[in-house]
Amino acid sequence: MKEHNEKVYLTVQDLIISRNNTFDNIVNLAMSGEMNHLADAIDVGDKYTFTLNHFRTVEDKNVQILLQICDNLDDQIKYLVNHNELDINLLDFEG
Repeated sequence: MKEHNEKVYLTVQDLIISRNNTFDNIVNLAMSGEMNHLADAIDVGDKYTFTLNHFRTVEDKNVQILLQICDNLDDQIKYLVNHNELDINLLDFEG
């Protein structure tokens, strides 16, 4: 059973990576489209923390689809963590 539990952790961590990659794509698409005015306001090397909520009002259908995917991944990750009684501190997940 220990091996199975380790596989579940690895699987969830892979889903978290997929979620984070999807979020990066949301930022990149929005910043190259409707939110391109912000790209000029943020200098290279500056740090700014975006959340999904920053993109909820973007009208680009591509961004909206990616938001749905990201939300779904968040929900499924949380379900797997709870269902398998995983220690969230062992995962790199902020959702």
